[in-house]
Amino acid sequence: MARDYDFSEGYGPWLVDEISWVYSLNKISKPPEEFGIFRDFKALWDSKRREGRLPAWTDFAFEEFAPWWGQLALEDIIPGPEYDTVFRLWGTALTQLLDTELTGKNLRSTFDTAYNEIEIPLFERIAGEHLIVVSFGPMNWTNLGQWSIADKVAFIQMPLATDGEHVDKILSLVLEIDDDSDLPWTPVNTGEAEPGA
Repeated sequence: MARDYDFSEGYGPWLVDEISWVYSLNKISKPPEEFGIFRDFKALWDSKRREGRLPAWTDFAFEEFAPWWGQLALEDIIPGPEYDTVFRLWGTALTQLLDTELTGKNLRSTFDTAYNEIEIPLFERIAGEHLIVVSFGPMNWTNLGQWSIADKVAFIQMPLATDGEHVDKILSLVLEIDDDSDLPWTPVNTGEAEPGA
C-alpha cells in the first residue's frame, strides 16, 4: 500500500486517504482540557495515575464509566512477537453504531491487511511509548466504498498497565460526532512533532 505518512515518529495528526481517517498521538502528560470532547474521560484516566504510573483496569469502578456505558471497548494485549489484541469488552452501543460485534475477537484476524498496516504501528507506539491515540473518521467499516460519506465517529485509545509500567490493555471510548472541531488537533499535517514533545 502506498503511504505518505510515517507513524513511527512524530505525533501527527495524519490524514490517511485510503480509509478517510485522521489519527494523532498524544503524550499522556497532555492535560484533559486539551482533549476536546474526551476531556472528562481523560480526567478520569488521569485520576487513577499514581506517582506517574499508568492506571490499571482494576483501578476503575465500572460505575465511573456511567456517562459512557455502551461506548467503551477494552482490549487485552496478547504477548508474542507480533502485536495483537483480543477484545474483552465491546459496548452494546458500539455494536449498534458500527454494525459489528468484536467481543472475543482478535485484532489481526478481524480486520483486513490494509487496516492492520495502518493501525497496528499506532497501537505499538501506545504500548511502547505510553501514548494516547485520538482518531476521527467514517463509521462504515464494512463497505470501503461508502467510508468517505458515512457518519463519523471519534476514538480515544488509552494505555492501561496492571503493574503501572508495562501496557497490557487498551481502553477505548467511541463517540459519534459531526466534525472534528472539538478534537485535540489543528490542522492536519504530515507528522510534525507535538508542541512540547
